[in-house]
Amino acid sequence: MGSYDITGPAADVNMMGYANMEQVASGIHFRLRARTFIVSEPEGKRVVFVNIDACMASQIVTLKVIERLKARYGDLYTEKNVGISGIHTHAGPGGYLQYVVYIVTSLGFVCTFALVEGLERDDKTWTPVYEDDDLCLRFKWSRPKKLSSRSEATVEWRVPESASRGVYRITHFGAAKSLFGSVQHFTGSSSVFVVT
Repeated sequence: MGSYDITGPAADVNMMGYANMEQVASGIHFRLRARTFIVSEPEGKRVVFVNIDACMASQIVTLKVIERLKARYGDLYTEKNVGISGIHTHAGPGGYLQYVVYIVTSLGFVCTFALVEGLERDDKTWTPVYEDDDLCLRFKWSRPKKLSSRSEATVEWRVPESASRGVYRITHFGAAKSLFGSVQHFTGSSSVFVVT
């Protein structure tokens, strides 16, 4: 059994299933999780069941998960032994289904990512060393003013003991969507800091 935080963006993202473009999240009450159960027989047959704190699962999400599992485990996990199910909550982000009717009010999927990048001394380039799915990297979202369209993201990196000494920065990137569907991409980086 395993559990993983799938909360995603916590502010300024349309919530799943309300069919109202103005129904957007403005903070976190409870974090959303995916809970995975793997049942295996002695002969090696196994079944995976994933219960997600989302309105529902979707074919596209299941296919993408199986694609990643296949890259890591070969043919151990396929569409024949992996099932994903949602708990039917409307308190999470929308835009993750493949059907237009479910994503029209959210204007599609909202991707927001963060990376911890290390400076390569040889060629002075930044190389990703931790990504937003690592447990040591966390987002905190807030909206300074209730009726403002502006939100703020704080990205926190809890430096793991395994981190090498060196020069780092945190980079945050994503996309913001207007009410009319135009997409504005953004990227920002922290000041450079040293891990000793």
